[in-house]
Amino acid sequence: KHFKYTNRGDLQWFLGFQVTRDRKAGTLKIDQGSFVRNMLAEYNMLDCVPVSTPGVPGTHPGEKFMPGTGAEYDSEKAAMKLYPYRRVVGSLLWLARCTRPDLAFTAGILSRALHNPGYVHKHAAKHALRYCKLTADHGLTFRRSATSTLTGQVDSDWQPDYGTSESNRRSATGWV
Repeated sequence: KHFKYTNRGDLQWFLGFQVTRDRKAGTLKIDQGSFVRNMLAEYNMLDCVPVSTPGVPGTHPGEKFMPGTGAEYDSEKAAMKLYPYRRVVGSLLWLARCTRPDLAFTAGILSRALHNPGYVHKHAAKHALRYCKLTADHGLTFRRSATSTLTGQVDSDWQPDYGTSESNRRSATGWV
């Protein structure tokens, strides 16, 4: 009674998410393909060669991948000032948070080096962007079912904590 509104049909876009609904099949898909393509254009990666993994194979959150100090990083820091590492990682974190849980681990690892990234981090970030090119229209699909149940997956590990001066181990848990 108090507010005027218009019905514009089924929802197609919401906060940059594309919403695709198939009532006959009972599915609803949300994706951020448009955001991914804009992100690739912003970072000059539209013509990159796509890859099939979000992280660089063989790279793990070990000491080699953590931010460093010393002479070898001094020259890298000057070159890295020109690369928008924090913006790239922020974009990957936004995707992982909203519709792309496949990017969550890689984005989390990359975010550990936000204060002091080097070439290895830049390479890994570009690798993640190349993965995004291959999977631009991936998203979350929800299916209607009379027996729908909510399920989850949990993984835990004793990860080394490389953020401290000593390499101690702390419990790390992730869930989807």
